[in-house]
Parts: sequence; C-alpha cells; structure tokens
Amino acid sequence: METINLFPRQPESSGARNLGNGAQLSPGSHLHATIELLKYFKLLYRHAWLIIGVTLAAMTLNVLYNELLATRLYQAQAVITPVPPDQDMSQIGGGGLGDMLGGGGGLASMLMGTSDNELVSERDMAILNSFDFTTNLVKRYGLVKYLLAGQGEDPGKLTPWRTYLLINGGFNADYDYKTGNLNLSFVDSSRARAQQVLTWYLEALRERLRSQEVQSAASAAKSLEDEISHTSDSLLQSQLYELLARQIQREKLAQVQADFAFKVIEPPVVPDARFSPRVTRSGIMTGFVVFVLMCLGVVVREWVKHAHAHLNALNASISPLVDAVEHDEIRPREPAPITAEKIRLRH
Repeated sequence: METINLFPRQPESSGARNLGNGAQLSPGSHLHATIELLKYFKLLYRHAWLIIGVTLAAMTLNVLYNELLATRLYQAQAVITPVPPDQDMSQIGGGGLGDMLGGGGGLASMLMGTSDNELVSERDMAILNSFDFTTNLVKRYGLVKYLLAGQGEDPGKLTPWRTYLLINGGFNADYDYKTGNLNLSFVDSSRARAQQVLTWYLEALRERLRSQEVQSAASAAKSLEDEISHTSDSLLQSQLYELLARQIQREKLAQVQADFAFKVIEPPVVPDARFSPRVTRSGIMTGFVVFVLMCLGVVVREWVKHAHAHLNALNASISPLVDAVEHDEIRPREPAPITAEKIRLRH
C-alpha cells in the first residue's frame, strides 16, 4: 500500500549552498519539500469523500441540535447616560479652587485622565455587579421563583452566592468610551422575562443612587447645622447658611427628580433575532474544526502505519543476525592445535 514516504530523498549535489554552522541547503531541497507537500495532498485526496462526508454530517447534527434541542436565549438591551453628581458645593464665592478641582470635570479629572461621566459609569457598573445589589434585587422582586424556578433550579437548595452567580451571569454592563453611554443587557430564555428583569435593574439602580444621595445630603446638612451653632463669626455663618441651603436643595431634588443619576436613552428592548444559539456561525465553526481534525487524523494514521511497517522490516532484518550470533555462542568450540612454538615455550 502506498504511504507518504514512497518517494526517495533527493541526494545532495556537489553545489550545495552553505548556511553556516555546518548546515547546507542543496538545490534539490526545494524539490523534495514540494514532493512531500504533493504527497500530503495526494493522501488527503484519496480520503476526500470520507473527510467531506464526516464534516457535512457533523455540521448537520450541529444545526439540528441547535434548532430542535438547544435552549434559545434572548437578550434585552438598554442604553443609559450617567449624570455626574451635583458639584454646587464647590462654587462658594463665585468659584475658585473648589470649582477647578471638583466641578464640571475640572483639574482633578484632567490629572487622572478621566471624565466625570466615565467615573460615574465605573461607579454604576460596580454597583450593578455587586453581591449586595444583586441580593437586594432578588429579594425585592422575587427573582428566585421568577427566573431560576423556570430554569429547573430548586430554590430550596440555592445558596445566596449561587443565586448571585446565576442572576449576575445573565447580566452585562459595558461603558462606551466614544458616546459616554452605559450599555446594559440581560439574557434569558424568555423575551418578556429578560425585558422585565432589565427594567428592574434600572429601577433598583436609581433607587440605590437616590437613597445614597439623600443620605449624603442629610448628613452634610446636619453637620452644617452643628457648625453654625458653634460659630460666632457672622461672615462664616452666612457662608455656612448658603451651604446648608444648597444641601437641603440637593436632598429635595434627589427625592423628586425623575431622571436622577442617569437618563434612559433607550429603554429595555429585545431584538427579534435570538442571542443564542447562532446556528449559522456554530455550524460553520463545527465544520471547520471537524475538517481540520479529519485531515490530521488521516495524516497521523498514515504516519503510524508507515512507522509500524518500518519497525517490522527493521526487526525482520535484524533477526537473522541475532539468530546467527546466538547459534555461534551455543556451538562448542574446538581446542586450538598445539604448535611447535608453543612446545618450545613450555620447555
């Protein structure tokens, strides 16, 4: 049977080119490489129908599985623009150092190489992916029964950490540096559930930020009231009263402002196309992988067969020599004849 090493190697010619370190490149080396490549193509061509048949069968099975058996997932998407917190506290006396350092993405933002919008987006993403936020979201809206029970999970056996991993695994938040927007998404097997859960994410995030802002403003206002009661300087008192009024205003605005902390550019929506599985892409990738593996399998199989035949031939050529040596060792040796020179030496 023909193997991939049927062609003999080309002998090196006298005009071989020296490559340094004792290595030489003969004019026939390129021809030998071309012949080796042609042998590979010839070998694969003999098994072409097998390779193509297995590849098409794998692609067909993959498409049928994705269409009939695989769970279809849908992705709800939303786009928001984070709003930087109010920096009015830094604008005492018509601006100055506080305005440069704090307000409007000033010197502090330039020194750090970031904008207020980016910093606020990083804060929002950290909150959305935190264990505390997800746990409160699950308790508030009953996501264990709403989501996980429908996926075959037993609510009684789920630990808080396992629940967090399952819920947060379907959620994703990315910051778009070009537009300054925050892209949110949630994946589920139901379009309605994915859209509803993402809506709850936005509501819970706004409530969390609103609560933090109200608590911060109330704490600042209380501290200012205590400072005013212990200050006798009328000019300082007037400035503290101005700060107190702004903190109270900040607290009230946080409570009543509808678009507090962020603006919704695109509310949660689910595209018509499913998120997963992607039948065409999956089928093509499966076919490519199977095709490569089949080609490698054919070549390796031929190598193994040739190596086995070569080893058998080598053993067959060595066996007569070994038998002859063993036979010679077993045969008794005749004593050497005593010559006249040995007799003289004895006497």
